[in-house]
Amino acid sequence: MYLRTPQHVIRAFALVVAFGAAAGERAQPAAHNAEAVFEDCTEFVGIAPVSLAEAQALVPPVFSIVDAGGAALLVIRISNCREVSVGNSLPRPGTVAHIGINIVPPDGLGDINNYTLTYVSDIGMLVKKLRASGLPARHDVDLLYEFTRDSGMTGNLLGIVTPATGITWHVYGRESDPEPGSAFPFRAIWWYATPGHMVRMDTTFPAIAFGDAQVSFHTPDETSLRNLLGGGTIAAFPGLSVRGVFDSAQMTVTTSP
Repeated sequence: MYLRTPQHVIRAFALVVAFGAAAGERAQPAAHNAEAVFEDCTEFVGIAPVSLAEAQALVPPVFSIVDAGGAALLVIRISNCREVSVGNSLPRPGTVAHIGINIVPPDGLGDINNYTLTYVSDIGMLVKKLRASGLPARHDVDLLYEFTRDSGMTGNLLGIVTPATGITWHVYGRESDPEPGSAFPFRAIWWYATPGHMVRMDTTFPAIAFGDAQVSFHTPDETSLRNLLGGGTIAAFPGLSVRGVFDSAQMTVTTSP
């Protein structure tokens, strides 16, 4: 997997692929488009192997999919924050949920790079800005992220994504908080492209920590996502399954030809 993290996180992976080749050519300078700041957040991230052939049909050929032993890697993320501000807007609580395919960094940057298959948020301004950038983000006013704590360190996660149009899905399972003092800097870059247009969503985390998670995923829809999975369910994420906790992060969205 083309993912650079400290060793204690890498050990959480059941699938680890080493790459010695350099990343692709650096992208052309991009025009600044939008910024969002996320504060006091938690998230679930799961990574699972899926059909490489099916993934190639969904990812434009300008991107190189990470080949994890003959499989592609599906990345599923849902994150909830006490405050989200977009541009100069007033901060408000909000949630984002997105799914993508792990790719080789097109510009050689970031700890993980993914190609976006679907992006949903209950933050109307964020959806509006992303759609203006060229990403077909979906607004879901009922987007649910609920963590019910049952002890000092553990609890149950329920996430339900039901946009009016597009893929619906949910995650459910057990999570544990990270160990104290385990946070580290991280940078995640998500991409989307149409002919002649590239969107780059670059999020920097000054400090993020990961705890364990035993979470399952399900989509009821007959979509390309089910073809990727070979069904509608991931009972467990063999690549990575974690609860992330971070105080702040900043996403910068740029577009380029």
